[in-house]
Amino acid sequence: MMIQVRYDENTVLQANDNETLLEVSLKNNIEHIHACGGNARCSTCRVLVLENPENLGEIEEAEKTLIQQRGFEKGIRLGCQAKIKGNISIRLLVKDTLDYEEIKLRTQTTTGREDNLAILFSDIRSFTSFSERNLPYDIIHLLNRYFEVMGQIVLDNGGYLDKYIGDGLMANFGLKEKDPVSICVRAVNAALQMLSAMESINSYAKKHLNHDFKIGIGIHYGNVIVGEVGHHSNAQMTLIGDAVNEASRVESMTKKAGVSLLISQNVYEHVKKFVRTKKHFKAPLKGKTGYFHLFEIESIDQKIVNKYVQNNSKILFQSVKEIATGTYCFEFNKPPGFQFEPGQFVELKIEYNEKASKNIIQESRAFSIASNPEESVLRFVTRNTKSEYKLRLLQLEKGSAAQISEPAGDLAFQNEEKLKHVFIAGGIGVTPFYSIITHQILSKSRKDLTLIVSAREAESLIFHEEFETLDKEDTGFRYCPSITGKMPKEWPEAYETGHIDLPLLRRQLGSLENFVYYIAGSTAFVDSIKKILTGAGVLPVKIHQENFYGY
Repeated sequence: MMIQVRYDENTVLQANDNETLLEVSLKNNIEHIHACGGNARCSTCRVLVLENPENLGEIEEAEKTLIQQRGFEKGIRLGCQAKIKGNISIRLLVKDTLDYEEIKLRTQTTTGREDNLAILFSDIRSFTSFSERNLPYDIIHLLNRYFEVMGQIVLDNGGYLDKYIGDGLMANFGLKEKDPVSICVRAVNAALQMLSAMESINSYAKKHLNHDFKIGIGIHYGNVIVGEVGHHSNAQMTLIGDAVNEASRVESMTKKAGVSLLISQNVYEHVKKFVRTKKHFKAPLKGKTGYFHLFEIESIDQKIVNKYVQNNSKILFQSVKEIATGTYCFEFNKPPGFQFEPGQFVELKIEYNEKASKNIIQESRAFSIASNPEESVLRFVTRNTKSEYKLRLLQLEKGSAAQISEPAGDLAFQNEEKLKHVFIAGGIGVTPFYSIITHQILSKSRKDLTLIVSAREAESLIFHEEFETLDKEDTGFRYCPSITGKMPKEWPEAYETGHIDLPLLRRQLGSLENFVYYIAGSTAFVDSIKKILTGAGVLPVKIHQENFYGY
């Protein structure tokens, strides 16, 4: 017998036992706000229980902690945590017209996610006085010259440019990796390179504007919310949290301390084996309680920089094979000691002589690793888009050298014991899934794995024969391809045709709630599938994704 959930507007919905209130709302297109994605890290999904509170599951630790922090009155529960056991009546507490319109205008299904990042602030000293003495064009020209150099240094160290604030710059490190040592090494190395780059910037400024610039840089490592902020027409991803404020305060202390670069103790703990310090002191930070350890950094061990930043490993090309129409699999040797997690990607760098100038060009592209860690080779799969890079890649001769970066990316297998795993791929997006799935099968984990993949034609399906073979074996893996174009003559009834949509997913999976989802493909494909899943009541926290650009 189905359970009934009554909303105070007299909307009555059917629910299954053990579903959360949030899952019931979402699968029935009820606008139930859930800013943190259903992780019990915010209170926007809270509800007031009007009748039968005993028909909700017990309050577990995560919900209990938040209720205590916020001081909720009796009868208020988190929609993302409260599991339904019987008929119940509720009222949504966070809802108004502005909330609903804001949700509809944005592409994001949640307002943010939590990450541990290194935040870098830099600021030009005495820039106001410089601005007062110079023409507006000269000011903008020099600022752009400065930001071009500094921004490139951030990018070269694997960082992301968050925003420019007048003559200040905010950058972050760690959005695509989890290793705190690597994150902090990248941030500190970027800061030291920024200071070194000031010599050439000042040479230009001195010559043309008779000015010598000094900058201050502060770095802190901590927990932040990464989210889309601003009016929907030009909203940008940014960082919010106390760690951002602390990084800014650390930068402000550089002027008072008479130094150019300071890092917090959080950063120092991850890099102390690799850096040479000068000053070390305790000081108060504006707006913060207590005293904080701050460290002036003089240099960093370039061996560790080479490992984490300039960390290219040499690999040798072995073979290439067309594995689907216009799609090629490149095989290289795996360097000794090279380790990666299934689902990660690397930057593959090759060099070639430019036709016109005959200069040596070095160019790189990101590729998911299509082999699994147990193999002695590395495989990369790509379509021939006829770009100069792809054409040069196809011209590699056996034994040709290339370079790969350290593996990155967090499209990792989630060890959810009670849930089944569904991989949904569009075209080339299947490549990281091949690594994850074959690794799980080789480890004899007996996980319940389903792969649903879409391609224009059967000849375009990547690793089609390999997946069919795995499906026939007793491995816990099921394969379901779907063709959007001309249907082949012999196409198994168990397979699908057409684009992946909600009816297709329901045919293959039944109820969509009890799965962990992994989506990979073009941005349009990933956004489309994610919208289908969240619209059907799947919590964003159960969805993991990898966007493939350039396809």
